[in-house]
Amino acid sequence: DLLPLTTYYVRAYAQNSAGVGYGGEVVFQTTETTAFDLEISANPTGAGILTGAGTYASGEQISITALAEPGYNFLNWTQNGDALSVWPEFTFAMPDEDVTLVANFVHDSIMATDYWFAIPKVTEGHGWGAKSFGFYFVNGNYDNHVRISLPANPDFEPIDLFVSGPETVTADITSQIKELWTNSPGTVYNRGFHIESLRKVNAFFEAGTTNNPDIFTLKGEKALGMEFYVPFQNTFPNSNNYNPRPYSAIYIVATEDNTQVTVTPTRPAFPGQPASIPFVIELHKGQTYAVAPDNYTGSGLLPENRLAGTRVQSTKPIAVITSDDSVAAIGCRDLVGDQ
Repeated sequence: DLLPLTTYYVRAYAQNSAGVGYGGEVVFQTTETTAFDLEISANPTGAGILTGAGTYASGEQISITALAEPGYNFLNWTQNGDALSVWPEFTFAMPDEDVTLVANFVHDSIMATDYWFAIPKVTEGHGWGAKSFGFYFVNGNYDNHVRISLPANPDFEPIDLFVSGPETVTADITSQIKELWTNSPGTVYNRGFHIESLRKVNAFFEAGTTNNPDIFTLKGEKALGMEFYVPFQNTFPNSNNYNPRPYSAIYIVATEDNTQVTVTPTRPAFPGQPASIPFVIELHKGQTYAVAPDNYTGSGLLPENRLAGTRVQSTKPIAVITSDDSVAAIGCRDLVGDQ
């Protein structure tokens, strides 16, 4: 290799039986070579073994690899939060600046072949202009088929996703979201999602509104049960700056017909359900129901009226989702949710 900022003198020659002949001398000087640092890290820390970090010249092609540790699956490579590749091994062209790449992994304890979910409603008044709603799936090493259906709504055409090997696929439902989320508390809807996969996948739901996004990690069979105590934060209110008003709620989806759900709210619940007094809802397979604080767009926005600790019991397995929309923390308004 040539050294930077060095003068070199070059002269060609040829040799045969008649002797040696020399060409003219060529003189040139190399320029300064600028090297840049490539750092790589795993998210979560310790989830994988990474190779490729180092110092490189601009334009150099670098082989980057990520090997998941036991208990994790590779998700993707990102730079500044933007996805670069869904493959654990790829070639990266070094730019003329220092770079940090992140290898993202997901814990395989929540991989499953069967998921249930109810989409929480979020306010259309908070960053609704640029929005994206959808399910996405992280597949393993083998070809797979994922089907998304609404068992209680035969008019909904199932979404079929065919996946080749280790990649991330998305089912975008942005254009239908208002017909697919559980729209109001106190009403039964035929909007419970059932996701079936031939092989285990990681599944997520993204509520992607500007300044108010969240990603719900679906838990598969680990999300199903017949008794839940539902957590909420009770420090910050829901913002009253948006129309319609955001609110907090418990979303319930039934996995079997003739499921009796008993809710014992810790605070008054909509519509007019007293605190500490159980009330019963009957749901069939794929039906959903939302439980919100009483006067959920008024005094129900206050943190002291959250339904934290509410007990939800059922006669057959259900899944429970929490949503706390546009929580007004100091200087921020953010959606908080989980299954």
